[in-house]
Amino acid sequence: MPKYKFRGKEFSLEEVTAAAEKRNLAVDQYINQFDIEVIEDQPEVIDFQTDPAKETADVGSGMEAVNMVSPSADTSLPVYKGHL
Repeated sequence: MPKYKFRGKEFSLEEVTAAAEKRNLAVDQYINQFDIEVIEDQPEVIDFQTDPAKETADVGSGMEAVNMVSPSADTSLPVYKGHL
């Protein structure tokens, strides 16, 4: 949700809407008339290298380890004398 800045103070959408309604103006009109700055929300940046929530996460949580290794097998074809 964006925030609004007027004379160095930040206001919420609800506060700006209430002020606009008191003057019988639409929010856009109110923002333009009083030169209110719209501060867009910045997405939260998560540092995946050092995020403490990730460092303490339980990655096992009761799951049993499964052997995913294939057994070794001789897959070479036999060589017959006289065919090469």
